[in-house]
Amino acid sequence: MTLRVNNLWWLHPGCVAAMLLVATTCLTYVTPDSAFRALWDMPKCFELEDLLRTLLLTAALVFGACIGSWLPLLPRKLAEWEEAVPWNMVRLLFNAGFCLCLVGYVVWFAIGVSRGINFTTLVDVLKAQGTAVYAMRDYFSKAPGITTMTQFGMAVVVLGIPLGFAKGWRHVGWKLAVLLPITTVRALFLSERLALLELLIPAAVLYFNLRKLRLGDRRDRLDWLLLLVPIVAPVLAYLFFMVFEYFRSWAAHYAQASQMSLPEFALLRLLGYYVTSINNGAILLQDIEHPLPIPYYSLEWLWKFPVVKDFLDYEQVSHFPLIGLGSKLLAVEGNIEFNSPCGLILPVLDFGFAGGVIFYLWAGLILGAAYRLFQQGHILGLAYYPIFLVGLLELPRELYWPSSRVFPTWILLLPVLVAGLFQLRPRAAQVAPPKTIPDT
Repeated sequence: MTLRVNNLWWLHPGCVAAMLLVATTCLTYVTPDSAFRALWDMPKCFELEDLLRTLLLTAALVFGACIGSWLPLLPRKLAEWEEAVPWNMVRLLFNAGFCLCLVGYVVWFAIGVSRGINFTTLVDVLKAQGTAVYAMRDYFSKAPGITTMTQFGMAVVVLGIPLGFAKGWRHVGWKLAVLLPITTVRALFLSERLALLELLIPAAVLYFNLRKLRLGDRRDRLDWLLLLVPIVAPVLAYLFFMVFEYFRSWAAHYAQASQMSLPEFALLRLLGYYVTSINNGAILLQDIEHPLPIPYYSLEWLWKFPVVKDFLDYEQVSHFPLIGLGSKLLAVEGNIEFNSPCGLILPVLDFGFAGGVIFYLWAGLILGAAYRLFQQGHILGLAYYPIFLVGLLELPRELYWPSSRVFPTWILLLPVLVAGLFQLRPRAAQVAPPKTIPDT
């Protein structure tokens, strides 16, 4: 029998949301209060009502994703897509994003050197000595605009991988090869694992999808490996987390005091980031009056925009003391080490529960449509769905899509959105010219 893998089903947003959100919320509910206090030093606030609320929000997202993936969008395969894409524009955006990102990192490093960073400081981080990894943040903190430039890296990847597949890797591959180690250094020395994941996850899913599109109906040995990805991916994520957590907290703080081994510590720490985040969502819903007078979390990019934030202060506009309130509540009622607010719950704070359900219905529709275009090799799906997927994986912890962190990527990809929507316009029916009667 010939193995047939018709699509990357495990990348469907409905599957990802169902597996990740249901698993984490149910794990949070069944974990007793004593375990919360012993393992993560915080009380459990997540009760049955919170479980039902999060499951309904998850169901809205999954339902919307299923409907969105069934929409009658124009089917396009890779060959047709290669001919339709304005490659000059894609190449221009790719090169511009790479230059901005590289300049941002160079200037950022120069700022760190000017503040006193030296080779000894870097070695101390690698040796995991004391609080060296936290001291690094002081050297590189407060660089507005510069850190924004480094956030173009994800846009560079989602444009560069398709560009390399279609036009060759000669002028693309070396730029991606330069960007990856720089971001790895950032993730290691500044404890920003997400910065590296923002490159690795889009690159991996784009490679799998573009390779399948290029193969068409042909099958090869990779199809067997694709079936194992849902099993292998969590293991790789755990190993990735353990390596970085060793430098971030284990060697400096917990190795001597803890009776656990590093693998046990990393597993409980990883689970703790998700479980405590969902528990934090229950704390915020309990203590913050909602819906907010004006949405904040779903418009975070606007309230933190470099120019707008100086003239448009949320608390002055809304007359609601929100800024810093969530972090204060979590510090008092939770644990300052586990202060992620649970992205799944934040739209409920903005719009109320009914509004949160509508929010996730629309989010699911967009995710499902982007996934289908991603499968078809359309420019919109290839550029946007990998970013949507990163946000979906982060949803138990934070609301990633409207955050100021990803806003530079949306700006750089705006021309791609316009060009992709233009391709999706319904084509006018071609009317055959009337037949002429020959003269006799």
